[in-house]
Amino acid sequence: MTEGNILTPQQIGMVEEADPTEVLLAIHKRIVAAESLIKEYRVFAQNQQIEMEMLKERFSELKDEFRLYITEAKKQDELAELTGLTKGQVANNKRIVERWKKRE
Repeated sequence: MTEGNILTPQQIGMVEEADPTEVLLAIHKRIVAAESLIKEYRVFAQNQQIEMEMLKERFSELKDEFRLYITEAKKQDELAELTGLTKGQVANNKRIVERWKKRE
């Protein structure tokens, strides 16, 4: 089969020997199969698009959480520097204060 030929010589021979109805039926089956594949691909592509949007949203949420974490860590570093406490002591004191706030 050379490049550009759709049918092999064997397939051409089969077409020449076949009834025209059989040829049309075979063509129809191929068209239906191609349409089915196209539909499946569209559904797959739509699902991928939805998943991509969900991942973007989750990534954005994680970025926001990370920014809050970094801001809090910087605050704790500043408090530790100002008070002379270790970072662990500052974090522990913060937890104690948060517990007291919950009781109120």
